[in-house]
Amino acid sequence: MCFINTTPLIAIVDTGATRSFISASCVERLNLVVTPLLRGTVIDTPASGLVTTSLVCAKCPVNFGNVDFELDLVCLPLKHMDVIFGMDWMLSFGCNLGLIVLEQRVFLKITS
Repeated sequence: MCFINTTPLIAIVDTGATRSFISASCVERLNLVVTPLLRGTVIDTPASGLVTTSLVCAKCPVNFGNVDFELDLVCLPLKHMDVIFGMDWMLSFGCNLGLIVLEQRVFLKITS
């Protein structure tokens, strides 16, 4: 969970997302100011496929984990969540990812 203007929002951290996003319905609900991106951006989403967007909430005030910061949130027609924190957020705020790769082998016995 995160907060924008003290409003609790459903948020996830997505290490596969290069940018951070906010749902268009959340932008409307909170009356957030949006500005146009320099050029439209095509985003590949799991739920909606390719989506073109040209709006951003620049320097949006966000509270996440009791830490206040400003973040550029690209507007998308998200469902079931309000905010996605992507790699831009993680890198900007010094988050380090320690990845552990586990190898798993599956053996199949084929009978004739």
